[in-house]
Amino acid sequence: MNDFTRVRAGVLTCVLIGALTCAASAAAGPLIALDSEQKAASAIVAADRIQHEAPGHLNVLTTPAFTYPEPALHALAAATTPAELAGMPGGMTLPCRTSGSFTARSTVAAPRVIDLEFHECVTFRFDPNIPSGPIRVWLLGNSFVAEAVGGLRLGTRDRDFIVTQVSLSPDQNSYATWKYNYVMQGYVAWASAVTSNLVPALSLFEVNGFMFEDFLAETPGREPYHTTQRLSAEHLLTSTSIAFGNDFLLQDEQTTYLLGAFMQEQTTPFGNSSVREDFAGLRVRRLTDYESWSGSVELDGGIRYQWSQLAGAGCLSGGYLFNTKKPLHQSNLDMEAYDSGELVINRDVTLSLYSADNAPAGLPVPANGMLLHVDLKHVGSFDYDTSSLGPALQSAAGCPN
Repeated sequence: MNDFTRVRAGVLTCVLIGALTCAASAAAGPLIALDSEQKAASAIVAADRIQHEAPGHLNVLTTPAFTYPEPALHALAAATTPAELAGMPGGMTLPCRTSGSFTARSTVAAPRVIDLEFHECVTFRFDPNIPSGPIRVWLLGNSFVAEAVGGLRLGTRDRDFIVTQVSLSPDQNSYATWKYNYVMQGYVAWASAVTSNLVPALSLFEVNGFMFEDFLAETPGREPYHTTQRLSAEHLLTSTSIAFGNDFLLQDEQTTYLLGAFMQEQTTPFGNSSVREDFAGLRVRRLTDYESWSGSVELDGGIRYQWSQLAGAGCLSGGYLFNTKKPLHQSNLDMEAYDSGELVINRDVTLSLYSADNAPAGLPVPANGMLLHVDLKHVGSFDYDTSSLGPALQSAAGCPN
């Protein structure tokens, strides 16, 4: 069984038997016992962090795999074919749209493997990022331009794919370097394949490797500000889909992290920290309606979450299982308040969200925009009248987010 078949089979197996079943059998570990108001509040803070952080980590890691090779493949499609390129021992070198160049080589046998070497290749006008280094693309057919590819590799065993950025001004000079070395294998859809009729672009892939960011800012009269970040994916088996409707005014995006892990390590002047996410069928779905400027989020499945060493003493690391009974809905994306929704955590905590217009009889009517009603099994219920999910619960949890 080759890598593509193995990855596809693993993903489809988990999809068919259900994310929650995968969660029960994978390495989420024992669930945290939520048996006090403080622990219930901490679990909700963790849920809010995870629904933002997991998609954010995936986007930061994988976006360059789409940003840099796709324009190069389009340029190749206008100049030659995969079969013709395979007959060129030295490959083909083409100029990038703004500055620099890239060299492309192709294997002779199908399926075609395209090796791209970027030489300070700037494609987009006014783009301050300068990419250099190797990217490999596995084609699924005999065309450079398709809806999906069979895999992408940034860097090699010996070299990283590197992006640099320098910004100089009288107020501040900044220097940033990003090093990428990872492989995505499976079925990887290009973002350009998305259509506006709610037919989703689907991807099923495993990602392994890292991104390393080094940032330095120099401001006159101040100490230099230096940070680093390393984001690693460890056998992360992922299913993603994105679709648009209503002339791209409606966006439906969801990602399921079936197995594997993310590890984020940071160094800052304020201290060093690391965060780890071990996934077991975690699914995040976000629906955004740009016409009404409203949206909703759903969080389901399992994860073992390790908070940063800099987190508050009340932040609870360990196993979480989420079940969205009703999507958490925001009527105004500019506001942090939710007006409806129901989320169950570890089968012990039920969070219900209300606005002043729909608060049930017998519960307080919120004066600050949102009522958080928390039912804790075998303990009781707690209410929070607040304008956002974070501050009120962070105080109760002792877990600043």
